[in-house]
Amino acid sequence: MKRWISLLTVILLALTAGCGGISDKEMKKQAEESASKSFGEKPQKPNEKIESGSFYLPENYSISSKKANNAILTKGGQKFLLFINKNERKDSKASYDLLRKEYKKRLVDKTFNADGEFGYLFVRNTKGKEYEAIAGIGGNKLTALIKKEEVPEAAGQMMKVLKSIQ
Repeated sequence: MKRWISLLTVILLALTAGCGGISDKEMKKQAEESASKSFGEKPQKPNEKIESGSFYLPENYSISSKKANNAILTKGGQKFLLFINKNERKDSKASYDLLRKEYKKRLVDKTFNADGEFGYLFVRNTKGKEYEAIAGIGGNKLTALIKKEEVPEAAGQMMKVLKSIQ
């Protein structure tokens, strides 16, 4: 009887864990690793352009709106706002410093430095089930409101887009 109860407990725990998605701690770890990996990779070749620069648009993403300095990227129902600021160098910390002052409660606050570039990733929990992810390199940044389980993959893709800006 004890074996059955133990087995049932293990099965219920496994099912509950699978239904609940990932924890904030695991999401943070995976998002930081994903963004770090993309930041360290060779930039993708740009395949899209707006007035202020060109950038790589990942597979399965599309552009729903373009302006001189920004574009709205979409993947499925998710929207990502890309902002290109050619007035700031890629090693600038100005955007990062402003965001640190504005967002006091953040789950992720990770920075990256390599090859004269300064990158960062912020993730914070918004009211509700969405998380705000902000990735940047210098004055260029990408912002999205996404589900927690999607943050790690999005963090890597966001950094790939930012890395590619020319």
